Amino acid sequence: MLPNKSTQPDSFWPQYKPGEVQALLNKDEQFHLWIENIADIITVFKADGTIFYQSASITRILGWAVEERVGQNIFTNPITHPDDVQAQQAFLIDAINNPNKIVTSTFRLQRKDGSSCYIEAIGRNLLHHPLVQGIVTTYRDITERMELEKRKEEFIRVASHELRIPITNLKGHTQVLKMMLEDHDAMEEPIEYLSIMDKQIDRLTRLINDLLDVTKISASMMDYKDTLFEVDAFIHNIVTLLQHISPRHTLRITGQSYATLCADKDRLAQVMINLIMNAIKYSPDAQYIDIEVASENGCVLIHVRDYGKGIPLPYQQKIFDRFYRVPDMDTESSSGLGIGLYVAREIIARHHGELWVESQPGEGSTFSISLPINTR
Repeated sequence: MLPNKSTQPDSFWPQYKPGEVQALLNKDEQFHLWIENIADIITVFKADGTIFYQSASITRILGWAVEERVGQNIFTNPITHPDDVQAQQAFLIDAINNPNKIVTSTFRLQRKDGSSCYIEAIGRNLLHHPLVQGIVTTYRDITERMELEKRKEEFIRVASHELRIPITNLKGHTQVLKMMLEDHDAMEEPIEYLSIMDKQIDRLTRLINDLLDVTKISASMMDYKDTLFEVDAFIHNIVTLLQHISPRHTLRITGQSYATLCADKDRLAQVMINLIMNAIKYSPDAQYIDIEVASENGCVLIHVRDYGKGIPLPYQQKIFDRFYRVPDMDTESSSGLGIGLYVAREIIARHHGELWVESQPGEGSTFSISLPINTR
């Protein structure tokens, strides 16, 4: 803030014309009022985590007086929820180590009355800027948004559970009816219709299971059961199964890993099925889907390549976000909820691996998995 005109001699302002000083003071006061009344909390940290500026909005949002927080260090005296201290400190450390990078995080801060609220934090390291010399962060209260998200996920969880019972019954009756018609040498047409129904029920079941997995991931309740299995046989079994389901494409396997993994076989099968089925879905006119297996630097590498339309570069990271679907995909089979790749990446991350995509529009896409070889 500029020094008060009334406390400074006229010689302090020699470069300004009459009236300009007051205009500058008015502008400074106006800017000060903007900052102090902004909806978000603005905090500026020193490099060691000490707060040297705190906007007045902290009182309105969290109940703390500015004087209670200025001079405090979040590494030694945070007002963070005990379960989220590590997340907030990691947020600041990321900003400290990466000048000019925009860093983001979500965690809970504690109000003075002992309650807590969810905060969306955005920070930027401007320690090198001579007029700032600090890490500027904004904290936005997103408690209402998070509560709405929780209610939505609970609804999805309950609805998915309720849907599984009638879907299971419907599948059972469909299969029984199909067998009865086959035993009585019925016309092929009704049997074909029942086969189509059975496949659509399987598709609906996968969608329901994916929705349940999304809610489990959000609640950190995803269940895993690790067992030892041979990777190459595992891949071959999945490809053989899917080849029968999708005879229009030829699924080609190349390479071997000669590796044994201790991992959740069913969850990894879920990932592989998702990747191969996506390759089939998004390359309807292609003849081949290639699956390559190898081992390198202590990791199993699996590549699933299609020869479809490819994914434009701006969307290649977004496709792993929850509920995200690439716009303007005009393939006839592009329906879906946009959660399969989100769930797949979470499963691979749990196994300390990586899942990524390389793609060129018009040349197809290659989804790759890297899993550390671990036998226990």
